[in-house]
Parts: sequence; structure tokens; C-alpha cells
Amino acid sequence: MVHPHLNEAFKCRLREIYRTLDPVALLAQMRDAQNELGKRVDQREGKPGMTVAPVQSDLAAFARELGDGWKQGEQRGIHRRRYVRRKPVPRRPSMLDPYIPMIEEWLAAAPHLSAVDLLSRLAAHAPAQFSGR
Repeated sequence: MVHPHLNEAFKCRLREIYRTLDPVALLAQMRDAQNELGKRVDQREGKPGMTVAPVQSDLAAFARELGDGWKQGEQRGIHRRRYVRRKPVPRRPSMLDPYIPMIEEWLAAAPHLSAVDLLSRLAAHAPAQFSGR
């Protein structure tokens, strides 16, 4: 508004627009646009022709819900989705795999053995593999 190259008619038009602005209505429009954008992003490429109809929101209902959304962890449609791994996680081989039948025999004979007892028995059986470190 203080820029010297703006003419007075343009400044008057900006003032008129500013007087008609409603922050709650603008926020509702932004949220609707965010939800629509989030729905469009979620669409897969293989489904052409799907259009998302704009949602007409009730401004009074939006204003009532506005104060409590942050308490419930409100998520917008454009927020980052939680990562879900799609591939199975491959099982890494354990150094105990060759000794599992032996450990099961020891536990069948003496179920009270602790992990420290089992490790000391493994160290006696295979000292190179299971050292004191």
C-alpha cells in the first residue's frame, strides 16, 4: 500500500477486498483445498477419469470444530502419511542358528537354565565362536 508506483484506484480495490475478508471462511476454504489436494495425491495412476468433487463445508460447523482439532491430533489431507513397509523384512541369519537344536535339548533337560548359563555352555562347546567378550 505504501509503494509509490501503485495508483490510487488499485489501492482502493485492495482496501475493498480487505474489508470483505473473513479469516474463518478463508481457513475453511484452505482446509477444503488441502483435503482435495490430499485426495488427488492419493489417487493412483492406473485410475484415470476419477475426479474429486469440491466439498462444500458448513462454515458454522467448521468454526465449532476448529478449536478442538489440535487436541485430537488433527491431520490434514496434505500431511505426510505414516510409512508402511510393503515388502517383507528378510530375516538375518543368527550366529545361534546352528546351535538351536542343542540349546533346545539343554532347556528340555533343565528348563531353569538362564541365558548366562546357556552362553557359558555354548562358550565351552564352541570357544572360538562364543568367547568371553
